[in-house]
Amino acid sequence: MVDLEKRRFLRHSSSIPVRIHAGNEPQRLQCLLNIGEGGLAFESEAAWPLGTKLRILWPIPLDFSLDIQELQGKVVWCRPHRETQEGTLYEVGVEFIRPDSEAVDMTALIEELYQQLAEVQFEIFTASSDH
Repeated sequence: MVDLEKRRFLRHSSSIPVRIHAGNEPQRLQCLLNIGEGGLAFESEAAWPLGTKLRILWPIPLDFSLDIQELQGKVVWCRPHRETQEGTLYEVGVEFIRPDSEAVDMTALIEELYQQLAEVQFEIFTASSDH
């Protein structure tokens, strides 16, 4: 568990997809776990080496060809998170190169878009099943 006294920025829990890009590696779609002004944590099927420099991209909901926001960061910790049938998933902690207070707001906006899309899909589904 992270010592709360060491944490300088509040965290906002999230579960939206983000794209992670490191060097010449292909981009990976990962699940965001939490975000704060100073960094974020995401879940990954791979362990990431400490110090790895990353580009973190927030794609438009359901259209992963365009990005809303991009930030730079580096891996500051990586630990086993949970086991699945496919293997171990890791929780990866990233510190932003430049702290960004807008990152939390942008994440909340994207979450709201996902929620609205889910509500519209539900309305379409229930309307079509009524016929």
